[in-house]
Amino acid sequence: MKKALQEDEDLYFTFREGRFSAWSSKETDWFIEAAIKGLELSRKMQEAYSEENLLDPNSELARETPEVLWKVRYYKGIPNVSEEESFCLWINNLLSEYINQGRESQEMIDELNEFMSRIRYRHMLMPSNIGTPKWEYIADLDRQLTPDEIAAFSFSQMIVKGSLMNVKQCQMSDCGHYFTGRPNAKWCSKPCGSKYRVQKKRKKDKSR
Repeated sequence: MKKALQEDEDLYFTFREGRFSAWSSKETDWFIEAAIKGLELSRKMQEAYSEENLLDPNSELARETPEVLWKVRYYKGIPNVSEEESFCLWINNLLSEYINQGRESQEMIDELNEFMSRIRYRHMLMPSNIGTPKWEYIADLDRQLTPDEIAAFSFSQMIVKGSLMNVKQCQMSDCGHYFTGRPNAKWCSKPCGSKYRVQKKRKKDKSR
């Protein structure tokens, strides 16, 4: 992520290893890239488990959540994912739920609050663009945070600023990538749109 130089209201702040950093909640590209990586990783893991008959598709373990995937790996002796991969899995899980529900549910808010309660903050006087200093809550990341806590923190900053309202998920079933688009946008690219229409036409022709 890059250090942000945006309006004050678009920024959130962190403190780590003796350094303060300002981040822009409007910079969603890195967030979407992480979610797509998590989506693809989740699919690969599910495919691997299915091929090895490690996962009953009708069981509770078939839910695509990082916690479940870690549990399956643990019991089957499969090496765990990296912290970066875990972060991406959590981001994909949160963003997918957010898009499918059309907004953040009370259950999601409660879950995020639980994660956020583990993060400590510094209350500091900071300069601002309006000419007078103001108080800011600085997330203290010097404590070793887990991937789910970091994902919850990043996701919370995004939804508070409304930065994810235009993020969509491609409706092409074998794609599903996230993208930023108009309210009525359905596909992440023209090829996906064309493929979707072709498949829809074939299904319609078969039903005749």
